[in-house]
Amino acid sequence: MATTRKFTVREGRSSDCEQIYHLIKELATYEKMGDRVQITPEVLKQHGFGKHKYFHLLVAECSPDDDSELAGKIGGYILFFFGYDPWQGKYLYVEDFYVTSCCRKIGMGSALWKAVIKVAAREQCELMQWCVLDWNQLAIDFYKRFGATDITKDVGELFRLSHNQLKEIASKIP
Repeated sequence: MATTRKFTVREGRSSDCEQIYHLIKELATYEKMGDRVQITPEVLKQHGFGKHKYFHLLVAECSPDDDSELAGKIGGYILFFFGYDPWQGKYLYVEDFYVTSCCRKIGMGSALWKAVIKVAAREQCELMQWCVLDWNQLAIDFYKRFGATDITKDVGELFRLSHNQLKEIASKIP
């Protein structure tokens, strides 16, 4: 007999960072990049709940009376921040969105997604955006069900400088 999971979507707390860290590692492994996770639960606490708040967090917490190992634990999360587009204005950027495998197909992902959309609307964002891996068709289909548009061809390529590259380049600038 299948278990019906009950959960609550709420704002993340500092005390959630250890669980979020493990879910971040789980997501990175799913994305075939598990070896790239360098963050720690302590840094998550500092960056999300310290003096300067660099990100916001929504979590889906399983009911304490769930009859599984997930009772009272976090089954999914969305990590996001606000940015500014000089053409359109304030936006919400979803950096990470993940629901652990045993919590899929129960509405947890949809509940988290609807919650972050409400945040963007409440904060009067002009848009909401995110990246998705081109091979993750399940995620692409999920976003399209909400009316999302693929703007890859419109915005160009995404570039990055790593921490070490930044330090090296900066050290050469007079």
